[in-house]
Amino acid sequence: MVDPPTVSSIVAGRRRRRLKAVRRLFPAIAALMLAGSVLAGCALGVDSAQLAPLDAANVPDMAPLAAKIQSTFQSAKLTGYPRVSPVRKAPVSALGDWIVCLRSDAEADPRVYALLIQNNDVVDYRLALIIDGCANERFAPLPTPNMTK
Repeated sequence: MVDPPTVSSIVAGRRRRRLKAVRRLFPAIAALMLAGSVLAGCALGVDSAQLAPLDAANVPDMAPLAAKIQSTFQSAKLTGYPRVSPVRKAPVSALGDWIVCLRSDAEADPRVYALLIQNNDVVDYRLALIIDGCANERFAPLPTPNMTK
């Protein structure tokens, strides 16, 4: 004959089930707490003055950039002569504040590059993406420092 369960064995069984449930949920709870602390840490120490919006007064001048753009043109091994778009604000996902589109005047070379500019310096370049908007740009010859003065 089987003995009926006692109150203490029922309580002990419930405790074990709760403990198992907590053990199963602990990794998820810990991950949520970690994600929350990381997100809260991202907001700490950020001064809104450092995130000043870009305005027309800060647009980089093409004359000082001309030599760097020419160097990028040669690094990309484009043929012909460089043609550039006007400087404009870069997409939010870009590594720089400003963008200039670069291509060759040679019709045989259809590649278009996006040059990312920050603090009057070309910080990166890549083949232009759709988000860069280079397909809709008007291109002009690369100005030389003598032409802009």
